[in-house]
Amino acid sequence: MKIGVLAFHNSNNFGAVFQVYALQSFLENKGFEVEVIDFRPRYITCSSKLIPHGYRGEKKYRAKRHVKRAFTNILYFPRYKKRKNLFENFRKERLNRTSGIYTCDEELRKLDFDVYIFGSDQVWNPNITNGLEGAFFGEFSQGKSKKIAYAASMGIRELPEEHKERFKKLVTDIDFISVREHQIVELIKEYSGKPVEHVLDPTLLVDVSELNKVAEEINIEGNYLLVHPLLMSKEDDRIYKASYEVAEKLNLEVIELGNKGTNNPKYQKHKILVDIPPEKIARLFEKAKFVITNSFHGTAFSIANKKQFYIFGNPPVSDRMISILDTLDLSNRYVEDELNIDEIKEIDYEKVEEKLKFEREKSAKFLLNALSESEE
Repeated sequence: MKIGVLAFHNSNNFGAVFQVYALQSFLENKGFEVEVIDFRPRYITCSSKLIPHGYRGEKKYRAKRHVKRAFTNILYFPRYKKRKNLFENFRKERLNRTSGIYTCDEELRKLDFDVYIFGSDQVWNPNITNGLEGAFFGEFSQGKSKKIAYAASMGIRELPEEHKERFKKLVTDIDFISVREHQIVELIKEYSGKPVEHVLDPTLLVDVSELNKVAEEINIEGNYLLVHPLLMSKEDDRIYKASYEVAEKLNLEVIELGNKGTNNPKYQKHKILVDIPPEKIARLFEKAKFVITNSFHGTAFSIANKKQFYIFGNPPVSDRMISILDTLDLSNRYVEDELNIDEIKEIDYEKVEEKLKFEREKSAKFLLNALSESEE
């Protein structure tokens, strides 16, 4: 059986590349032949160019964020180029990509896989995919190939009115459906008229040894708290305040993954790691003594590596973190406003592992049953 996987493998962030790597590893370990379809639609590739832009329909546009990113890319061009190369090296060395590159449905129709798997990540989020991208539903496949959505996400709880009819048509054509967030299970059932399973993101579907198999050593001495903030304004220093207070209490060094930064000089005294390869990011999470983040895959890597951690609310994208925390009975690790360090309690990972084992088995069962039925 030949399986083609379609996801956001071409994004230069560690969550995107590792969730594809994890799904590929799971399937290969079960004896399947897997290829990651090298799908590069222009609304994705153009947003990551040196001078980025986006699309609305077929019209090119440049938003404020594109202008800001272009300025940053040009100002720090060596860093921009280095980051791009580091992630491309990971894809080249770790992912079994198709030999051809595909940019549209017409080109994807040339593919011939027995089964297509769509997901994980926000492949059904119209705000990311320039409206609804038919490729992530298998619209290009008109033959006998089976279609499976694994841990697909919308990133939003409700679709804008203009996308509802098309979404219903697209999702109904998928043979087996699972989603990453429990908040959208009933919604997708309503649109598809089919059973919908809530499953784990691929980074939690596999044992952490699969993620750390490719980890590379990083030159950091001593014990540290890893802070990984995303999509927060520089005026919002809640996550830094908490990190500094926890680090002081536990005698840890603060190390930041990324370069979001804060305008508050009080929280500008820590080490910042930027443009490091995904392999070193895996090691960074593995070696951390404590993690504070507002990222979904930062959450997943913390749980996988059995770290003490807290997750800060990051509306409107908090649903994906809340979902996995609720699933593993870790909702007390979610912080909406400020963290009270006097109330910090240690996570009992024996209990978490029991729940994770159950969810992992359930998720694997969904995927393997779907593949088994696809062989019939």
